[in-house]
Amino acid sequence: MLDRYFHQPIHQYIYWIGAFGIAVGLSTSLIVLSLATMLLSANFLLEGAYKEKIQRLFSNKLGILLLIFFLFHVFGVLWSSNTAYGWHDIKVKLPLLSIPVVLLGMKPFSKKINDGILLSFVIAVVITSFTNWLVFALKGFPGTLDTRELSLFGSHIRFALLVAFALGCCIYYLIYFQKYRWIAVVFSLWFIYYTIFAEVLSGYLCIIGVFLFTAFWAISLLKKRIYFIIFSSGLLLLIGTFLFFFLQSEQVEHIDSKHLPAKTLSGNEYSHHPELPYTENGHYVFVFLCHKELRQEWEKVSKIPYDSTDEKGQPIYGTLSRYMTSKGLHKDSVGFSKLSLQDIINVEDGIASITYLKSGLFSRFKKIRWELQKNNNPNGHSILQRLEYWKTAWKIIQENSIIGVGTGDVDDSFQAKYTAENSVLTPENRLRAHQQLLTIWVSFGIIGLFLFVAIHVVFAREQSRDKSLIGFLFLVIILISYLSEDTLETQVGITFFSFFIAFFAMKKELKQPEN
Repeated sequence: MLDRYFHQPIHQYIYWIGAFGIAVGLSTSLIVLSLATMLLSANFLLEGAYKEKIQRLFSNKLGILLLIFFLFHVFGVLWSSNTAYGWHDIKVKLPLLSIPVVLLGMKPFSKKINDGILLSFVIAVVITSFTNWLVFALKGFPGTLDTRELSLFGSHIRFALLVAFALGCCIYYLIYFQKYRWIAVVFSLWFIYYTIFAEVLSGYLCIIGVFLFTAFWAISLLKKRIYFIIFSSGLLLLIGTFLFFFLQSEQVEHIDSKHLPAKTLSGNEYSHHPELPYTENGHYVFVFLCHKELRQEWEKVSKIPYDSTDEKGQPIYGTLSRYMTSKGLHKDSVGFSKLSLQDIINVEDGIASITYLKSGLFSRFKKIRWELQKNNNPNGHSILQRLEYWKTAWKIIQENSIIGVGTGDVDDSFQAKYTAENSVLTPENRLRAHQQLLTIWVSFGIIGLFLFVAIHVVFAREQSRDKSLIGFLFLVIILISYLSEDTLETQVGITFFSFFIAFFAMKKELKQPEN
């Protein structure tokens, strides 16, 4: 319509602007993301040519499956009790309708626009990640701050996925654009560093997935199978060696349990339980422990009561005991006197070990190992909480296996099941599945799960047919994210999925490698 008035391809320009806006808005601004999505939709409707667009959309198997999947959310309200929440969920999922319909209904982008969209996405992630890092550094860096505060513009977990995919884009540029290779290398190194620094476990898994798939992709292109066998064997050996050193137990101090002193230097009773396996930095947590003296000394220097909680919601006495243990101190008045003012602040902030003062992969691993040790109470421990979420989800599935509980009753079903099972999770920790496949199964039953899996199978086949490395890297990242998160339950997550799955379904490989 606008083209006739201006005698220019205005709708095409708006189409490009909307797509670039989504690519940039994913990492920078929810407002930009929303406006760009609405701009694409409005432009699609105003341009007309509906017959051609519908034919193009319905000639794409993936487009049909995505449309049916969205309609599942709409019809799922019919067997929901909480229709208000159901319509709210549909509102959040609107990008699942609008973006694929627009992208798959309109003419494909040119190679130049395709590559420009990916480049704009990468640059936006670079700028956002550096801004996050810089602000975090000025505030005090890890040790005084929780790395979950690192992401300024949204969820740190969702942003970890964007960083991983930006790395995948850099690998694509590294292979297919020779003159930009040095920039791709610099950006790749930055994304790897940022991921390690951010301590997001799903981010680590996505980065590993990107490199492993790229390596297998490269080797599979070799005609001699022996090279693939040698590479695979070497890779497995490398992974095995890494896991051996990474997972081995830390060196633990020797405790003569028969000759432990009964009292502190002040004459108060010690509590010794060397049979409990919990350690911090190689020292036993439940030996040389005197709560009476710790309480007295703590309440002299801190406004937070000894029986209260730290900034992360953990019991102060537990955080203090672990922190002092990690420094090799006895948990009594003498050991407490060796703590500095910064140590006190660290405990108040919820830092339970001096090993947590360093960011990175090994620091994250130490936290995970403590969680797995302390498996009697999942509260406050992300991995253990997720195990509880998954158990609860499975119980709901067993009662609603065919068509699920519906769009609106997912959260209500979880809360009801937690109550019925007398869950050990505290009310604020009683959340949904945090596993996308389970969430789909709970919502729409085995029928909805089959449809959801079919979308990814069809997408994988199309990317295999087109020999699209970057399309497969997106698929690897999104699948890994499903393992521990409800990726599609937020605006950024559903838009990331909807935009790039349609983007890569529009055409074949973006560019051939340059020699």
